[in-house]
Amino acid sequence: MSKMLRESNIFAVHLLASHQTNHSVVFSSPSSQTKFDQLPFHVEPSTKLPVLLGCLGVLLCKTERSFQVGDHEVWFGTVGKIIGSGQLDKSENKDPLMYYRSSYFSVGDEVFIKAFENATLSFSEWTHRAHIRMAWIYLKEFGNVETAYPHI
Repeated sequence: MSKMLRESNIFAVHLLASHQTNHSVVFSSPSSQTKFDQLPFHVEPSTKLPVLLGCLGVLLCKTERSFQVGDHEVWFGTVGKIIGSGQLDKSENKDPLMYYRSSYFSVGDEVFIKAFENATLSFSEWTHRAHIRMAWIYLKEFGNVETAYPHI
């Protein structure tokens, strides 16, 4: 990927939606970082860059510099164009996908509750604050302590 970026001098930063975890996984390995054919995309006419469909937005950038940091490269660029979600996807899902400390997150409560209910919330994520958040979500959903109690 590094060679391709250096030769083109432009790149796209995709702001993924919470339902696009698979997109992130596809591009997480150096051996698959150019495999756009596995996902729906189109070629942006002015830059000829591949742009994934369904994203919250895309930043089309001109490379300014890059640095080697451990086994990663960090790229900095100037944003030349922003493609908004309305141009990429008409769906209602507008929550962002976030990745932090080896886990996916979303600002939406549904991702948190789904992880809790599917028992995929890691032990390190199961904090007092997480428990309070889960209880609050169930209280909002069920309306009172008596009906929310079995879930809390």
